[in-house]
Amino acid sequence: MEQFLSDYGLIWVGDEGSSEAFKQEIPLTTAGFSPNTFQPDFDLVLENLRDLNVLGGEGVSHIEFKEGAARLRPPVPVPLTLYKNGIIMFQGPFRSYQEPSTQQCLRDIMDGYFPSELQTRFPDGVTFHATDMRKVIFHEHRPWEQFPGPGQNVGCAEENLTWTSEIPGPRVSVQQFLDRLPKSVIQGGCVMDIQGPIRDQLLGPKADEKTRESLVESPLLGLMDKGSSANTVVCNLRIKSEAGDHTYRVRMLPTETIGDLWVYLSQHSVSEVSSCDLIRPFPHHVYDNNACTLQEAGLVPNASLLLRRKKPKDPEKQE
Repeated sequence: MEQFLSDYGLIWVGDEGSSEAFKQEIPLTTAGFSPNTFQPDFDLVLENLRDLNVLGGEGVSHIEFKEGAARLRPPVPVPLTLYKNGIIMFQGPFRSYQEPSTQQCLRDIMDGYFPSELQTRFPDGVTFHATDMRKVIFHEHRPWEQFPGPGQNVGCAEENLTWTSEIPGPRVSVQQFLDRLPKSVIQGGCVMDIQGPIRDQLLGPKADEKTRESLVESPLLGLMDKGSSANTVVCNLRIKSEAGDHTYRVRMLPTETIGDLWVYLSQHSVSEVSSCDLIRPFPHHVYDNNACTLQEAGLVPNASLLLRRKKPKDPEKQE
């Protein structure tokens, strides 16, 4: 047979039995799990969780000291939701039963132990709030799109399953998220606001916090002709009022002085002129020399400044 096929340019590849070796086994998967995927004993998991809750101190309150006061506080349980194809612990993310860490976690529970992954975080044990959703398939959002819907096996009875992609538990509000962050930190000797910029990024500035802007220009700029103004360096300053609700955009020549700047601000009805200092926040510097030019003060080509109320002078030093 091999010689006969060779005469016609064909190659003998074997009989029907050996051809099975060339067949590629393609696993059938449905919604992120297959018949060979690890499946926990849900009843055993729930039963052992009830026993672990007793060992973890369920119903026993602990004394908590906060702000000079003591109060009894019950233990906060760890939320654990059991789905058909995985679990969600705490606020997520979703963990498939295909993941080795998920299998190890559930095996620990089925063996009657606290999950080893939580021992470092809760060395004295912890209670669980378990939610049984074994008949719900969690639809995990992935960068690729799988075939929609559950797969069907020929000859198998259909199981009444539902689908969800909603993470269980209460949603964290913006304020709750901000409360978890420090209000400010000290970096390089400067106090930096943390919550404010993040709140503005998430919500945008509040209506009453939106600052107004006014343009203040030196009259010398208007006296320059177009030819010379194109080659002249202009100093651009942004000066925020003491209350923070008004910003003055000032355009001056580098040769003009700090005293000239105060004159221009007073001409625009800036009430803080007589009661405030002109400061640079980082690094901190007070511009109190009215004869100093903007060039000498290092405010060229642009700078951001603040108006801050003058500190009362010490009467002992005045004497």
